[in-house]
Amino acid sequence: KPADIVEQTEKYITKLRTLFILDSLDNLAKNGRITNFKAMIANIMHIVPIMGEDGEGRIVLRESIRGKKKAFNRLVDMIAEYNVDFENTILGITHVNCLEKAEKLREDIKARYPFKDVKIFTSSGLSTVYADDGGIVIAF
Repeated sequence: KPADIVEQTEKYITKLRTLFILDSLDNLAKNGRITNFKAMIANIMHIVPIMGEDGEGRIVLRESIRGKKKAFNRLVDMIAEYNVDFENTILGITHVNCLEKAEKLREDIKARYPFKDVKIFTSSGLSTVYADDGGIVIAF
């Protein structure tokens, strides 16, 4: 029944967790999400934002980490902060023109968490407006 589909979809949405790392803050600055000055300072200081949903459907800054390697390590650490039924959950990694980063992230995640599966997807078009080249999104 349509009502059952809606109910299952809403339940799925409330459980879905999304986190992402941007390789550049240029698109956030162009879209007015941050000032050009903040984007410039973050780029100079190698500050990498980890963004994500807030449970209410809004995208928010979760943390700012200095250095890309540390940011990716922290992204993997953050998964442990959620109540995840790993054996029944598939984690998706979506990348924007950075397959090697996505594959490394998958290795790191699989080494620490027993997800049912970890899949990699290539993103393009409108879904990459904020992520831009080098962006990585994980959802589970």
